[in-house]
Amino acid sequence: MKALELKPQGGKQMIEATQADAAIMQVAARLDALLGRDKRVVVVTGYEEADGASLLAAQLSVALARLSEAPVVVVDANRGAAALHEYFQLPNAQGLSDVLAGGDEYDVLQETPFGVAVLAAGEGSGPIAALSAGRLLEKLKARYRYILIAAPPVLQSSDTVLLCGLSDGAVFSLLAGQRHVKEIKEMQKELARLETPLLGAVMRERKR
Repeated sequence: MKALELKPQGGKQMIEATQADAAIMQVAARLDALLGRDKRVVVVTGYEEADGASLLAAQLSVALARLSEAPVVVVDANRGAAALHEYFQLPNAQGLSDVLAGGDEYDVLQETPFGVAVLAAGEGSGPIAALSAGRLLEKLKARYRYILIAAPPVLQSSDTVLLCGLSDGAVFSLLAGQRHVKEIKEMQKELARLETPLLGAVMRERKR
């Protein structure tokens, strides 16, 4: 089994198949086991932007596609710091912002060689409306086995609070040595308030 590693190329980062990253594959296997027909939406978030939630969402999406051999989509809801499209080497001219403005999600979804569809952030900002987000997720559920959402830090964004409330669980992305127990407990407390199960966490070393 292989997982993912992101390596710089041409000033950007791309996804390459490498030897399995044990932590990512463990969380992916846990998601595959815990989620069922009616539970498919997972928010990936952190305590701050540097925690790399978008990177983890990209890696988990590909790992899940390989484990389950089922259709997977990953959505970039972190429109203020969009990065998902760079990890997959895709354009960001259109995406979630267009769908929230009334566009058709199938016009802006982008397929990848990894068995994962990507809904980039697109160009735009403003808060996500609950009705629009709910409609989008229902449409994606009709087509994809797993829906991963790369979201802003959970304690800093009303969008992430909204998406957690619409999801079936969350995964934390954390940098080793950066998070204190108090901060992690704050994140867990917020998930509990939203009645969103914590499905796993990946702690990674800071790149030197």
